[in-house]
Amino acid sequence: MGKAALFILTALAAGLIVYILVAPRVSHHSTPENLPQQSTKSGGASEPMSGAKQPAADGLVSSSVAPNNESNSTPSIRVPRTNEQKQQDDVEARRGPLYDLIRSRMTSLLVGWRPAPSDRATFDLYMARDSAEDLNFVMNNLVQPYASRYGFSHVRFYVPNLPDSVEHWRNDSEADPDSEGIWRLIRK
Repeated sequence: MGKAALFILTALAAGLIVYILVAPRVSHHSTPENLPQQSTKSGGASEPMSGAKQPAADGLVSSSVAPNNESNSTPSIRVPRTNEQKQQDDVEARRGPLYDLIRSRMTSLLVGWRPAPSDRATFDLYMARDSAEDLNFVMNNLVQPYASRYGFSHVRFYVPNLPDSVEHWRNDSEADPDSEGIWRLIRK
């Protein structure tokens, strides 16, 4: 009887030790405070506005059990990409030189740029200030020579709203190419 009681106490003590070591990892839930911050880069494009999280470009999904714990030995699992996702990845990879050009020559005029989430052929450009001269410069030196070449068929220009506005950005104008490929700007 004494051996049985000793065995039960040892098993309970071992279980308690395992629980103490494992419980913080298992009970760790993903809350907004401990989720990683959204990057400002997506496929080479800058995203000035927060939005829905984009899936990882490399298709990796990490374990949610211990996201920031180095002792987690669970490897990441590569999620298969659909044909549409693969095609979009190829398009975004080809757009890299355009994003590099913007980064090197237009950052004083543009604070952000990205393909529109709802239509990847629409290019959203976020101007640094509400200036007709800046808008015309970007139109003549970026949109006209490069937008169609990199697969964009529509461009939207956003400018900062007044500081007391609820929305940070407003759609100032849009551009589309005509039948001859000349881009026409339409102010809103």
